Amino acid sequence: MKPKFKLICDAGMYEADTFFALIIEVLKHRFWHLRKHGKWID
Repeated sequence: MKPKFKLICDAGMYEADTFFALIIEVLKHRFWHLRKHGKWID
């Protein structure tokens, strides 16, 4: 099954079945960077 929503940025691509899930994916990834590297980056 193909995800309905995609966000393409310079660093890569996010995919999810719903818009809300896409937002959650982006936030989870950015919080991971904040915790690991101390920066809010993508």
